[in-house]
Amino acid sequence: MNNNPSKYLPQITYYYEGYLYPFIGNAGLAELINMRNEKIHSDTFSYYNKDARNTYFEHLQCIEQCIKILMSNPTPEVAINALEKKRKDKIESEKIRVEKMEAFFKKNGPK
Repeated sequence: MNNNPSKYLPQITYYYEGYLYPFIGNAGLAELINMRNEKIHSDTFSYYNKDARNTYFEHLQCIEQCIKILMSNPTPEVAINALEKKRKDKIESEKIRVEKMEAFFKKNGPK
């Protein structure tokens, strides 16, 4: 069903802006909600140093943004189509760039 080569869900891959932490993986909505609840109800938070607290908040923010994305886009079809179009556009622009580069070197090559 999901032919997307990314390790994240298509909706998250397409709509998320910023750094996606690897622990998100291919987690669905229920798993993300469980991750969020476990982070919030963790007893060890009070023992974290400043850097660890900042990382904790960044992880929590990432999880919550992914939850928002999946809540607002429950089906992946739109994101899959958009990612496929983006991939095709990238391939096409790469072909054009290579053609222009080859034409330049052919015109300005060694004499």
